[in-house]
Amino acid sequence: MKTAIPVILCVDDEPANLRLLERTLGTADYLVLKANDGREALAIIGSRRIDLVLTDIMMPGIDGFETCRRIKEDEKYRHIPVIMITALGSKADRIRGIEMGADEFLAKPFDHGEVLARVKMLLRTKELDEMLVDSYSNIRHLTTFGSDIMTSFSPSGFDLMSQIDSLANQIIRKDAEVPGRPSTVLVRIAEGRSFAWHRYICSSGRLKRSDIDLCAPLGMTDRKRRRGHI
Repeated sequence: MKTAIPVILCVDDEPANLRLLERTLGTADYLVLKANDGREALAIIGSRRIDLVLTDIMMPGIDGFETCRRIKEDEKYRHIPVIMITALGSKADRIRGIEMGADEFLAKPFDHGEVLARVKMLLRTKELDEMLVDSYSNIRHLTTFGSDIMTSFSPSGFDLMSQIDSLANQIIRKDAEVPGRPSTVLVRIAEGRSFAWHRYICSSGRLKRSDIDLCAPLGMTDRKRRRGHI
């Protein structure tokens, strides 16, 4: 599965610092966006996908502390890691940054290797968190699916394949920003002494189902244990 290139937003009122960060991050093939202040940064975050924010603290208008606070207080964007870059070294400043929700700190002048290492670490943590949330969502959909069938089951109007279509769509629903999504779902349904196999894929944003000729004899143990499953 092709993974989207991480998008890093760098925020600083000094153009020279932005150019330096752009060159540093460019060596790791990250896509770098730049903002001159917190207001511009928040506008960018609201208009497109951002995977990580590197922000200076001391900026006119909306400073780095306030920028971080607004990101972390918004349910839609609080998952975005924020690294604060500052020349300030006091314990009070670091405590305030932590209170605003900062994930990491880098001191000026920063080391290029350290910048790349911290960015890589936070991006990996973000990816794992998103996979965990996505897995939980799948489990919740499966649980809801089973519960709905049990409460609304009617032999005369029950359509098994439409229910399976709905479930497969929930599992395979593609989201380019969430890693770990399956690209294919295989379904096996018991039919007498054999199985019917179906394959689901997502193509051009739409779910497609195709039959697979993988029928196999159904053994006594399986007949007792299974009637149909994904």
